[in-house]
Amino acid sequence: MKLHHQFRILPLIGCLFLGFGMGTSVASQSKRLSTDRGRVKIASVPDPLGGPNLKVIQTDSGSPLRAGTAWLWEKGRQEEPFAYYATMRGAGLNAVRLILFDTWEKEAGYGTTDWNDPVYRARALGRIQRAVDYCSVNGMYVIINSHNKIPLFNEAYNNALWTQVAPYFKNRTHVIYEALNETVSGTGTNAAGEYGDDINRLKAMRVNFDIIRAGAPDTHIMVLTPAGVSGWGYVDGMARLTRKFEQQPGRPIDWTKTSVAYHLYHADENLFPLAQNLRNFHSQYAGWPSENNFPPGVTAEQLGIDPGDNWRSVSFGTDLYVNQTCERFGLGWSQWQINGVDQFKRNFPLVWADAVTKGYAWQSDLVHNPIGMINAGAGAVSRFAEDVNFFGGEIANNNPTGAVDLSRVRNAAPVDVYRAERWGDFSYQLARLDPNRRYGIRLHFTESWSGISGPGQRTFDVRANGQLVLNDFDIFATAGNKRNRAVVKEIAAVSDAAGRIKLSFRSVVQNAKVDAIEILGRSETQRQ
Repeated sequence: MKLHHQFRILPLIGCLFLGFGMGTSVASQSKRLSTDRGRVKIASVPDPLGGPNLKVIQTDSGSPLRAGTAWLWEKGRQEEPFAYYATMRGAGLNAVRLILFDTWEKEAGYGTTDWNDPVYRARALGRIQRAVDYCSVNGMYVIINSHNKIPLFNEAYNNALWTQVAPYFKNRTHVIYEALNETVSGTGTNAAGEYGDDINRLKAMRVNFDIIRAGAPDTHIMVLTPAGVSGWGYVDGMARLTRKFEQQPGRPIDWTKTSVAYHLYHADENLFPLAQNLRNFHSQYAGWPSENNFPPGVTAEQLGIDPGDNWRSVSFGTDLYVNQTCERFGLGWSQWQINGVDQFKRNFPLVWADAVTKGYAWQSDLVHNPIGMINAGAGAVSRFAEDVNFFGGEIANNNPTGAVDLSRVRNAAPVDVYRAERWGDFSYQLARLDPNRRYGIRLHFTESWSGISGPGQRTFDVRANGQLVLNDFDIFATAGNKRNRAVVKEIAAVSDAAGRIKLSFRSVVQNAKVDAIEILGRSETQRQ
């Protein structure tokens, strides 16, 4: 039976490069990091069912946004640790929907926060800043969402929020703004499928949009975010709502960097089982399902949530999980009820199991990291770049300040590299290599966990593009039966036709682990 480490989650970057440590004043603007991904783009993709092309949002690598969720607010746990973002990245997600829940609290009458208060503003921007940077170093996009309480809209509060937030993060290219959350319940209720409620709400939302656009001219903005896409029998109901929004007074909308967010809690799925209404909308406007939920058959007890929480997503045709529909059409998605470490570990496996079973499992995004060095489980240290292009595993630091013996390693990594690790069953994808070329790869290890006291207590295999390169590897024994002594194993692997090498770490006894990966050209290989 494999055991988990007794480990301390890395705080990692913390306030080292963030502008909001204890007692730090608010800077005028969030600073870009080298790990910020390029801005999202709107693409036209074929409809697999033969309709007109669909307008969708894609990342800088051409993949859909697949997002987890993190909450920021004054109450509760206030914000999530770095390890949570790393966990989402390890599960193959490439984005995080960042829920500014103080908006909900204010509109529900529970909160007293005020974006015009400089003390609160510094505290709130600090939380957002940390999340934005955590997403950056994990190669993920972040969708900052002002999370309204259905179907309310405190115009003054939301305008003040975006007056501060929009310009502050405008230069962070991996940042997206989702202006609203379910401020309209759907596409309207009258016979024409038009927006039938107070038109002043749409006017206020256009003012809010103009504030965001003025503060962030180049940032992608998502608007509207209704709770569903039902057209009450009209296949083009969502497009009608969008046009109605566009017709309200305000600056012209640039649809090359604007899209419509929506939720799939209701969708005329009986009238349109092949998602005709969703496809009709995407043939006219780009959009993103920013909140999907589990199907009705998954109970609150299974999800570990309030028994009265019965919000569930629709199912189109034979696609039980609406995520499968979204994958089918290249729309991307954001999953609810995987909010925070405990929910994620409990509930995300349900999503992944369905994806694997039904054949719509996705690949993790490849983030730019040329031939070089990866610091597994941590941020950049000297010439070793931040942890990227991994799938699975967890991170730990079992020897945060203790000595590390480097005497057995020629050209050792900096000592801090051996303090952090990725452990479990996981893989790394080394990309952008020359196709079909043999490379030398140095794998750096230390046995730093106190639970290992003898040989044979941790063994694991490593494969490179499916070929076994380390068999029953034992770090402790290789280090001469010593903990905290660095060792390096050099292997060779041939890149595939796409210039990729996949390194797979699989546990045999206890858990596999690695501290760093160093890839070298064939002529540069060397022995430890």
